Amino acid sequence: MYGSFWKRLSNQHRNRRVLAKRALSWVSKAIRPLTDVELAHALSFKSGDNDLQPSGLINISMIIEVCGGLLRLEPPTSSCKRPVVSFAHSTIAEFLHQITRSYNVHLDIANTSLSYLGLRNVTTKEPFFSYAEKYWALHAKLSRAMVDPRALLSFAHNSSEPLAKAAWYGLGQPLDILLSNGFSANESYGPVTPLMLSASHGHTHCLTRLLTARADVNYVSETPILYNTALLCATAGGHLSSVSLLIEAGANLDVGHIPPIMVAVEAGHCHIASELLSAGSNANIKYRRKTALYRALELNNLTMTSILISGGADVDVPSTTFQITPLQLATHQRHWSSAMALITHGADLTCETHVGLDPLQQAAYEGRFDLVEVILRTSSIRNQLHKKTVNSTGHASKSPLHLALEARHRDIAKLLIRNGIGVNNVCGTPPYSPLEWAIKENDSELVEELLAANADPNLVGESIPLLSAASRFVKRDTAVIALLLDAGASPHAANCTFVESLERCIEENTRNKWWRKDDPTISRLRVALALPEDWVAL
Repeated sequence: MYGSFWKRLSNQHRNRRVLAKRALSWVSKAIRPLTDVELAHALSFKSGDNDLQPSGLINISMIIEVCGGLLRLEPPTSSCKRPVVSFAHSTIAEFLHQITRSYNVHLDIANTSLSYLGLRNVTTKEPFFSYAEKYWALHAKLSRAMVDPRALLSFAHNSSEPLAKAAWYGLGQPLDILLSNGFSANESYGPVTPLMLSASHGHTHCLTRLLTARADVNYVSETPILYNTALLCATAGGHLSSVSLLIEAGANLDVGHIPPIMVAVEAGHCHIASELLSAGSNANIKYRRKTALYRALELNNLTMTSILISGGADVDVPSTTFQITPLQLATHQRHWSSAMALITHGADLTCETHVGLDPLQQAAYEGRFDLVEVILRTSSIRNQLHKKTVNSTGHASKSPLHLALEARHRDIAKLLIRNGIGVNNVCGTPPYSPLEWAIKENDSELVEELLAANADPNLVGESIPLLSAASRFVKRDTAVIALLLDAGASPHAANCTFVESLERCIEENTRNKWWRKDDPTISRLRVALALPEDWVAL
């Protein structure tokens, strides 16, 4: 389609043919659309010129003319006050790509931009200055070729930008040229240094060159920027190789606006966190009143949590703001795997959440059998659990066994019973013992387990165990009463009110034929009622 156009362009005079080829190529490869004056200025300038010659500028109408109708001017818009040069049709760019493969357009733009920026009388007001300054390095990177050293050095004598941009875009050849010509590796570009720029983009080859040229690995920018050291820049970018290079060069591991370990945690860079800790970074350093471990738990990053614990993080250091320990945070947020890791590494098991639940209570109530099992294996807590007696009504004041029973976590309840945890605690509203709970649920198996774990058959809660069993109205079933009597339950365990209530239950149950009159267990119960109050001691 465009073959005839290209043939007509190729038959022009050499100067017009070269101008057309450059204009079309520049429009196709420009990072952003070029305005009429930008393109005219750029194409009017020749490599080797020392200054701008306004009288020698090519008119944009001539550029449009020599391109044989393949280019056109778009009218100004609200975002661009000058006409923009574009192709007459979108398919022209693909056509040009096929026939100009041997021409390195990006290198031409990079060298032209560098030469333009190195002119003696060039100012920021020149039409092509903004584009050339902003994009020369990107064009150089895209060209994958060596830029003109003379143009680069001319620009470098006017500005500190070339060294910074070379480090930023990972341009090894321009960086070598500048460093070998005496430009300092520590020359700052605004608030940052070339080393910081290379580190932030992970250009290890540039980092190596800069460090060899004695770049200050511990430079701290005084400007209030977030990542104000090279190590922080590399950490934030997630560049492990760059982090390792900087550490090897002697970078301070805990200096910066934010501690590097905190940046690694925040970004989830586990390998970098491990590298920092292995090199000696302080695992317990705080930022905004929180340790790295505390922040990893907030983010529910189990891998990071494990790395920090292995790296020496104190599992009991609380947040300064609310004095919440890592384990309190993990259990409150129900991050059970993290809680498990903390407990395994010796976290304080007596700490309580904001609602007053300790880890065992929380795990029992939430049905976390694995966590309960791990806690019970921790010998340091067992004596405290045995001593813990509670008589209030809230969840925080209930034993782990009570919470497991109420939440219907039978496997956890049995585990606690086998470990003797809370079998003789009385709490709740109305107050009850675990034995009373099992009796009211008609769970003879659980009653047996409680009695085998030395649950007191005469412990008074809302009532006495025998009265609770007699009040169940389970037809013809007196097995639980038999278990209680075998364990030494007495009708006289408390005041006479319970005795009277028990006698009344026996009469009602037999009259209504809930119990058989000849049931041997009921006969034993009647005998027990007839005996004196101190019959157990006889």
